[in-house]
Amino acid sequence: MKGIEEIIQDEPKEALTRLSDIDDESLSGAQEKGLYALLLSMALDKNYIDLQSDSIIAPAVNYYSKHGDKRHRFLAFYYQGRVFENAKEYEKALDAYIKAEDLLSDTVSKEEEVRLYCAKARVFQHQFARKEGYLEMLKAKEVSSTIDNPEFYFRNCLDLASYYYLEGEKQKAEVELDSLCRWMRGKTLQRSSNFYKTKLRSYLVSESPSKDTVAALFNNYLQRCVSDKVAYDHLLAADAFLELNDLESAEQEFSLCKERGNDYDDIMYYSTWSELYEKLGDANKALQGFYKHQAAVERISIEVFKNDVRFLEERHKTELDKQRDTYIKSWLALLVVLMAGLAGYGTVRMVRYRAALKEAKEEYDFIAKLTQSEDGAMKEVLSDRLYALEPYITKKRIMPVQAGRKGLEKMDEDRKAMLRSVGMIYALTYPKFVSELVKHKLSPEEVGMCSMYVSGYSSKELSDLLNRGDIYHLNSSIRAKIGDELSSARLHSWLKETFNYSQRG
Repeated sequence: MKGIEEIIQDEPKEALTRLSDIDDESLSGAQEKGLYALLLSMALDKNYIDLQSDSIIAPAVNYYSKHGDKRHRFLAFYYQGRVFENAKEYEKALDAYIKAEDLLSDTVSKEEEVRLYCAKARVFQHQFARKEGYLEMLKAKEVSSTIDNPEFYFRNCLDLASYYYLEGEKQKAEVELDSLCRWMRGKTLQRSSNFYKTKLRSYLVSESPSKDTVAALFNNYLQRCVSDKVAYDHLLAADAFLELNDLESAEQEFSLCKERGNDYDDIMYYSTWSELYEKLGDANKALQGFYKHQAAVERISIEVFKNDVRFLEERHKTELDKQRDTYIKSWLALLVVLMAGLAGYGTVRMVRYRAALKEAKEEYDFIAKLTQSEDGAMKEVLSDRLYALEPYITKKRIMPVQAGRKGLEKMDEDRKAMLRSVGMIYALTYPKFVSELVKHKLSPEEVGMCSMYVSGYSSKELSDLLNRGDIYHLNSSIRAKIGDELSSARLHSWLKETFNYSQRG
């Protein structure tokens, strides 16, 4: 299925054909079934086959909710959200999109990130949370401006202009469209008629619009629809003819319109109805349109009042914070228990250490005398032994890679436990700092490593101290978990800044 995944973006029909040829009964294991379910959901969506049941995507969500890399986990939740959105289960859709957003990383493409923000904006709009939808549009526009695909930026700017138009912020809509117009020069865009549609609609609600300008914008819009081979908006045409006082054409265009089934669209529909028949002198129809317009406005007011999805993200973040707090508290409680056990263990270790240290000093003094021998080979061997023993009998804190004696080697045992112990001490002494590390899902061993860095140790010193060749693997794991915050900073610097900030807090 790897080859299918590579072509699914550019050749969705071919990908769907190949997936259809696979016998799902031949799939073995949760990972293989999960990947198949994910790719099939993606292929169906990209071929404009809207699923309204999560039965196909479910194996992918079940597997990737706990396994797999961040990109596949992101995609599983994103396409689960698409299914719920198609089924008009908007709260479930938003919940899935929020989980997907938590998994954004460098492995997720910018196009996929933009699609996520646009999907969240749609859900918020369907649930009449327009301000929240607007914030998602801003995020989508910002990211799409960095993509080498003008279609993304074009559509997002139009969405913003439409939002300003619906909110009555005409000046902002004009600024957005004027900026987009300058950006469009020299670019080839699909369905550029959408720009002229939004431009015309925005201009029609301005104060005292010029009839010449309305006529010019309307003609541009119709011409673009022809070149794009798309049908023009009859309601927008009716509004344009109303502004031009061509009532016969306005009534003809309005007769081709239908109720949209969306309260925001219905408000525009009934507003045109009321204005048209008022100008035509049909008071009964004008009044009927007015009452329907008022009813649509009231429905929106009620839905906005009842709407709950606006707080879904806040609830999700609060729940994550609670889970992290519970995790930290449980971990700290375990640390207290372990510290009590380690106290006794540490006493035994200290006794052994002192005995080994005494033995090391005695051997060092004895060998130092022997180095006065004239035998060159003997002096070389003895010098190596002195080098191995020297750190134990001086005030140097760093132990050598090669311990001098078997008794000394015991002090280097179980270095993972030592790192965990250091982490425990820091958790009790500097809980805010450790809480910041735990937020990034660092293991107790990795927390200990970070604490050693903060205490002043360098990577070279830790390599010597721990006698562990995989110290750099630990560093890589820490950097990967912290993620974007380290994109332009050294690990040591970031840890020190985080530590200092936690102390100020």
